[in-house]
Amino acid sequence: QGQWRLSSESDAADRRSPARRAPIGHTSSLPSMVSGDFASSSTFVTSMSHPHTPRHQWTAPASERQLLSILLSQGPLAAIEYMNHWTPHRITAVFRLQDGFFVPIHLFDKQGALQTHDVGPVRFLGSFGELAMVHGSFITTDSSRDPRAADSTCRKLFRSYVGVPLLTNDRQTFGSICHADFEPRPAPDSAQLNFFRSAAQSIAGILDAKREPQS
Repeated sequence: QGQWRLSSESDAADRRSPARRAPIGHTSSLPSMVSGDFASSSTFVTSMSHPHTPRHQWTAPASERQLLSILLSQGPLAAIEYMNHWTPHRITAVFRLQDGFFVPIHLFDKQGALQTHDVGPVRFLGSFGELAMVHGSFITTDSSRDPRAADSTCRKLFRSYVGVPLLTNDRQTFGSICHADFEPRPAPDSAQLNFFRSAAQSIAGILDAKREPQS
């Protein structure tokens, strides 16, 4: 079974310009996620502090106008690369929900080591994506210390995660978008999270328009 392949590149590669994009491939295998029980919470953003000072912090929210321009002229992959540039997280990815699995369709990695074909379908039940879809968002700064992720094998893949659902024009959920990292990372503030939600809906609008009609 496939695994996430980690980069051996220097930290300089972690600060690549948004103009340099990793190519996209096709999906391969990845250990499936299994279902688990999660503690319910009215506020589904972890309040635990970051265990150490990270190398990167969130910066000011990106420009929605510029994001939309990139999305319309260059497509979703270029758009998520632009979004990733403003976050401390290594990976930004878009998943489509299909037959009980999240199927990756676009992935950007700051280090350039991971491509979409390095990630296989992820089981919906028990995944961080499920929590994002059920609660409107899911954010964890360190999943190894987050009781909500205690029974999910997602915590073996990602230490930090920021995810929101993708919605059709008639408010039906068809996927998710996330920032993720193998190390703990800080949570976004309200302005950064609002930009992420808005960007997610812009991307969802493009993807929804391209979807094949359901039989």
